[in-house]
Amino acid sequence: MKSIHSKTVWLSIWGVIIFASMLFASCEGPAGKDGLAGKDGTDGKDGADGTQNCGTCHDASTDLFAKQLQWAASQHAVGTNFERSGTSCAPCHTSEGFREVAETGLTTTAAAINNPSGQNCRTCHKIHETHTDADWALTYTGTTKLQFTKTEIDLGKGSLCGQCHQARPLAAMVDLTAENYEVKVRFGPHHSSAANMFAGSGAFEIPGTEAYGSTAAHQNIQNACVNCHMGPAYGVQAGGHSLKMTYEYSGKIVDNVAVCTPCHSSATSFDVNSVQEEVLGLIIELRGKLADLGMLKKDASDNPSDFHSDAAIPGVYSSLNAAVLYNYLYLVNDKSWGVHNPKYTRAVVKNSLQALN
Repeated sequence: MKSIHSKTVWLSIWGVIIFASMLFASCEGPAGKDGLAGKDGTDGKDGADGTQNCGTCHDASTDLFAKQLQWAASQHAVGTNFERSGTSCAPCHTSEGFREVAETGLTTTAAAINNPSGQNCRTCHKIHETHTDADWALTYTGTTKLQFTKTEIDLGKGSLCGQCHQARPLAAMVDLTAENYEVKVRFGPHHSSAANMFAGSGAFEIPGTEAYGSTAAHQNIQNACVNCHMGPAYGVQAGGHSLKMTYEYSGKIVDNVAVCTPCHSSATSFDVNSVQEEVLGLIIELRGKLADLGMLKKDASDNPSDFHSDAAIPGVYSSLNAAVLYNYLYLVNDKSWGVHNPKYTRAVVKNSLQALN
């Protein structure tokens, strides 16, 4: 009995202690003032500078700014036809379409481009993909695949240009062994045949006194289009990212021969050895004959720089005459008046004229 009584007493005492502790805790008084702050810990390592990569391109120099000004003055930048964003037009009329077919290797986009943009820095360069110098890399580095002749040419960096600056296939090819051919409203190579002319292919090679040659001295120029059209810049008027070959000075059109003189040291214009004068005279003669035959609608202007706006008049013609008409449109849409490939140009225009005589 005594043992049980002792346990009861001790349990009672512990209960009182616990109850008192709870009571005192619940009745805690106001907190005292905070003590002094402890010493700061050691600083951690600095993180990467958020603008470090930006400075790769966006530095204190004006190099990038100068290129932007040149591009803003280029025909690519001022063109207003990037609303042509359907599957067959988008590859060359929109930046998005160009990038898509550069990746797929196709000639059309999978669908029309929504919210299209015109040609810009991102069309040709891999801007803001790595935020390093690698972003200056070209978006296309393969060969130029000529759609009209189904052949390939290597223009170096110029192959990017050749993706668009080439003739498009006809809906129905002219068969020179057939008697007639129906010319329709969109007959012709479209608006550029420069890559074809440079390669010495793509015209109808009508037999005549002039021999056709697929090789030309200018094909030895490294990077083709880029070497000449992006030569030393004359302000924003020519060269550099303006891509222009001529500029206006004191009311006159001046050829940017800085890109020619390394080979043609005495050149003062592009008309070296009177090639342009000869070719332009022959093209004007061919233009007149086709107009007289009722096959060609001349642009209202007789300025050679506007000849590419001439258009075929739909109708049924002899296959030979239809081929000559195509050759004329091929010549004027090259726009170099023989410079890109003098030998091939002479052969195309002279043999075409002979076919009409």
